[in-house]
Amino acid sequence: MIGDGECVQVTQPALFSGSVRQCISSDRIHAVLLSASFFCVGLFTANHHEMWRDEMQAWLLARDSHSVAELFGHLKYEGCPGLWHLCLMALGRVFPSPVSMQIFHLAISTCTVYVVARFSPFSRLQTVLFAFGYYSLFEYTVVCRNYSLAVLLSVVFCSLLAKRSESFLSVSTALFLLCHTCVHGVIIASVAGCMLLCDILFYCGNIRYKNKHGVRRVVCGFTLIALGVLSSIVQMNPPANSGFAREWVTRVDANRLASTFGSVARSFVPIPIPRVNFWNSHISDMSPVGGQIQASVAGLFLVGASFLFWRNAKVLFFFLASTVGLLCFAYVKHSGGMRHEGFLFLAFVMSAWIHHHKSSSQPYSLCSRTLSKSVTLVLGFHVVGGIIAVTIDYQYPFSCGKSAAMFIQGENLQCTRIVSEPDWCASSMLGQLPDVKAMFLRGNRFGTFVIWDRARLEEVDDAHTLRDDVIVARATAISDDVLLVMNRPLDPYVVGCHEIEVVKEFVGSIVLDESFYLYRLRRGGLRIPTRLVPE
Repeated sequence: MIGDGECVQVTQPALFSGSVRQCISSDRIHAVLLSASFFCVGLFTANHHEMWRDEMQAWLLARDSHSVAELFGHLKYEGCPGLWHLCLMALGRVFPSPVSMQIFHLAISTCTVYVVARFSPFSRLQTVLFAFGYYSLFEYTVVCRNYSLAVLLSVVFCSLLAKRSESFLSVSTALFLLCHTCVHGVIIASVAGCMLLCDILFYCGNIRYKNKHGVRRVVCGFTLIALGVLSSIVQMNPPANSGFAREWVTRVDANRLASTFGSVARSFVPIPIPRVNFWNSHISDMSPVGGQIQASVAGLFLVGASFLFWRNAKVLFFFLASTVGLLCFAYVKHSGGMRHEGFLFLAFVMSAWIHHHKSSSQPYSLCSRTLSKSVTLVLGFHVVGGIIAVTIDYQYPFSCGKSAAMFIQGENLQCTRIVSEPDWCASSMLGQLPDVKAMFLRGNRFGTFVIWDRARLEEVDDAHTLRDDVIVARATAISDDVLLVMNRPLDPYVVGCHEIEVVKEFVGSIVLDESFYLYRLRRGGLRIPTRLVPE
């Protein structure tokens, strides 16, 4: 057993460090200091971040579901497993403010940084660059989503892998939980499980696996991984009346194919366009040949990484299978945004980490040095992207939902009947208003969160804007005083035909459709224009 003050004599240089790590206590101090610094920076940036609808949708689902069974019933329409929502449900019962979700999310990201700094083979410079890169600092820390749990469990898996023969159940548990974070976690966990199976088959002569207790642990471990994959798939299987991402794209679409392949470049070089609406943009989009640039860079990264991993067949399998699996899902089902594309980079980081375990007994080769420099270069790009993201998020509101909610509370408008069109635009606002529900014209129901079923797919507006005065009649028939919340301006013709008061506009958000337009509707002031009167 190594004490805090004892040093480890290392005969083989660490793969990415360039110098031998001689003392465990020094690494531990570095990990603690880096984690503390990251937490402080993350706390500052999160404090200046206005949560948007996807963040609040998860919070509202967990907060307003009365039981676990009801929560999982609603999650059927979300397309993701329930580990994150279960955590939020427990958290919301103790701390009713959504700020607690931000602090909890920051704690998860800080744990990720600590695990990487303390147990990874990366150099200290690389761990610092990793911590303050685009994904670690912004996408998986400032923006509160279930993906941060997936990243944490992925690096925990890598940290446990070196001692998998002694703690195989711990490795399997990490993959089991990873399966219940998001669909991308399921893909990575499935590939990791296959890699472990190959590892067992190739090294079945290892005495640590051959004894009775070792075999039992292995069988139980793989059973746990299989249960994790199957149970997550069951949770994500949409009901028959689902109205979200119903299509499976099986046709060959050249544009979609090019964009999907280009996501590899966007994940390795996540530098957004430095503008207000930077989110989910990429610096190469400023060029008229941005698509070709992304495809070329993506091919370069894939070929280069494959060359660096080619001596380790199982690592090469993990990297290519994870990448192909993630790209296939993005193509046939849901391409998503930068937060989803980040898992392509995560697969590369995990592969580099596992590569160290596989090659620790080999000489410090040219490929190892090249891999180290490649990791440092890529992480440098991530830091540039992270600085751009947090700077713009500090200067401009990510969403105007918080400002709209504060205005409604200040003017005591939450006592009126709130009607939202479309339904999803009110989530970021309702998350800040306790005990307030809205009427959703789509689906014709009251609530706080969106149920992504087919009932809400009924069109309630004309071709481009809300011009159907019949909808206004439905709204004003509910109450004498209605607050209509929209994320776009109401058609001036509709405003002119009725006694509609323009209450307030909240614009200038980073997410374009997170602007808010508030209108007051009064019963008795409604006048149906002649163009809507049937002949």
